[in-house]
Amino acid sequence: MSEGNKNILRKERKSIRIMINMYCGKFHNKEDELCEECSDLLAYAQKRLDFCPWGEDKIR
Repeated sequence: MSEGNKNILRKERKSIRIMINMYCGKFHNKEDELCEECSDLLAYAQKRLDFCPWGEDKIR
């Protein structure tokens, strides 16, 4: 597994976190923390990436 492949999942995790933070900040929680629902969604999305069948070998 190359460093470039590791970066793909790292970038995807970061993108998911940013999108959920933006959504939660606009619609649920005006503070810097995620609400419980969005926190659960982030945990779910991260777990899905952990078990992605292509994992680090995913091609962009």
